[in-house]
Amino acid sequence: IVPEMGYHYLKMDNLNATFEYSKPEILVYNKEENGRMKLVALEYAVPISLSPNAPPSGFTGSNDVWSVYQGVLWTLHAWVWEYNPDGVFNPTNPLIHLH
Repeated sequence: IVPEMGYHYLKMDNLNATFEYSKPEILVYNKEENGRMKLVALEYAVPISLSPNAPPSGFTGSNDVWSVYQGVLWTLHAWVWEYNPDGVFNPTNPLIHLH
C-alpha cells in the first residue's frame, strides 16, 4: 500500500530487462469506500541491475518518465483507468485515497 498510489500487485514472471507494454509487471488497485478493489493503473518495472546505465525505452514520445524505486527498480506508472490531474505517467495520483 503506497499513499497516492494504491495497492500494488507484482507478477514476478514479467520482471525482466525488457519493456513490453502488453505485459506490465505491476497492477495498481485502489480500494473504494464500499471495499471493492478497482484497477486504476499499470506499472512497468525493470530491475536496475538489468539496466544499470539508464531506464529502458518506454512509450513513444517524451512524456513517460521513469522513476527509481528504492534504488532497485526503474518504474513507470500509466494511470489508465483513473484520471490523474498530474499526468498519465506521473508516479503518484492525488485522487487515490487509501480506505
